[in-house]
Amino acid sequence: MNGWKLIGDVIVGVPTSERIEPEEFSRACELIEHGRVRMVVGVVLWTKSLPPIDQRSRMMSAIARGGVSTMIVTDSKFATALVTLAAWSGVKVRSFPLVRLAEAVEATGLGQDDRAAFMRFVNAHRAGHIGRDAS
Repeated sequence: MNGWKLIGDVIVGVPTSERIEPEEFSRACELIEHGRVRMVVGVVLWTKSLPPIDQRSRMMSAIARGGVSTMIVTDSKFATALVTLAAWSGVKVRSFPLVRLAEAVEATGLGQDDRAAFMRFVNAHRAGHIGRDAS
């Protein structure tokens, strides 16, 4: 299963510890850099499930060049604090804890069908990762 999906005009990423195929990853970055998406949402299910640093760095550069809004959904208090700090400094970013996932999905501004697709995508990743790298 890919770690990202274009839903409406929002890229939803559910990071895994596995590397996203280079072609797929480049496609996501190009969509962001060329203004074809309005928002990038990262849903971090477990802190051990982050992609390699080179892909994270490239994604952050694409987001900066594309000027899109970002959102992170995570239970990491450290990540939430960093997002809050970034938002205070003018970066277009929001954060939500996982228990408020439905609220985060609503905040994307997607239509009802796209919100349902977002939830299905995240829930499929949850089901596929239970017990794999949770700690």
